[in-house]
Amino acid sequence: MLAHNYRFDLRRQPIDGFDENMMQLRKSKEEMPRYLIAHDPFFFESIFALLDLDNEISTQAWNLIKTVTTNPSLYDRIVKLDKDEDFSWAKLFDSSSIYKMLYALQIVESLLEEDHSPEKQGVSKPGDELKKDWIQRFLTLGGFQEILNLF
Repeated sequence: MLAHNYRFDLRRQPIDGFDENMMQLRKSKEEMPRYLIAHDPFFFESIFALLDLDNEISTQAWNLIKTVTTNPSLYDRIVKLDKDEDFSWAKLFDSSSIYKMLYALQIVESLLEEDHSPEKQGVSKPGDELKKDWIQRFLTLGGFQEILNLF
């Protein structure tokens, strides 16, 4: 990260003559480090590999993963479920790493959660039907039972 002029808290290294806390202007979210890390398979898998090391390193790597945007590759695999030709619960919930399994479970949780904010009560959103379809496929394919089997 330092090689790309970013600190470990994902903020850009201060530039001479600029206030360290000055907001950094970006043209789009694609320029943000948290987006770049999540969307680059090499970087993302490298950080996941750090999770298998000692406690301090794995804790810092996990904290970093929690600050980046959701990995689009894994998110898409979970959203597609049986629509993907090589679908298997074992591939989605990788039991070789507790962190990888937890990350996948957090994506599933985000898809299962309802929006309980007061302004959304009684308001139908465009993605509601897609979400209901996904939940139905998840239950039909035994997703709930698969999660229970993990524990």
